[in-house]
Amino acid sequence: MSIHSLFTGLAADLQSAGFRQLAAHPDHPTAFTRQRKLPLPALVALMLGGMRKSIQSDLDEFFAHLRQQAQLVHHVSEQAFAQARAKLSLTAIPLLNDWVIGRAQQYGFVSRWHGLRLVAADASTVRFGLRASHVVRAALPDQIAFGLFLPGCELMLCASLHSVHESERQMLFGHLDRLSSSGFVAAR
Repeated sequence: MSIHSLFTGLAADLQSAGFRQLAAHPDHPTAFTRQRKLPLPALVALMLGGMRKSIQSDLDEFFAHLRQQAQLVHHVSEQAFAQARAKLSLTAIPLLNDWVIGRAQQYGFVSRWHGLRLVAADASTVRFGLRASHVVRAALPDQIAFGLFLPGCELMLCASLHSVHESERQMLFGHLDRLSSSGFVAAR
């Protein structure tokens, strides 16, 4: 199978009713059912694109690319993005990642060495910029980002945030289920 087949399947899954139900936050079961300026596939694509600038700049650039325009397009506001993101389930992106990993495994894109899947693990300390706000934040100023990476196909198997007081070994033990002997994570 080709990478084109993988992305075609991903696009179809993003637009399916099943993914829409899984992606809706439990507090918002009817989220993403109406036609909005920022539909679920666009929201997910924007978030997976690696937002690196201000939210409004990334939104304007994203919609300019969608319309194949060189000039920025102000199509969705930062507030609309925040509202849509709040209605997205915390498990939606990991489930989508599992789907991609499962298909990459199925199509033979995952590198093997003597029949074993190659997996790299690493952790890095990250510092979040916290600003004064009346909203209680889940992020602490310093945390450790831990991830399992599949070299060759260049995919993250999983990633998580941890306290700076945990060791990398503890983090790895927390992800042992991702290192199954079959080398395959069950996708939905």
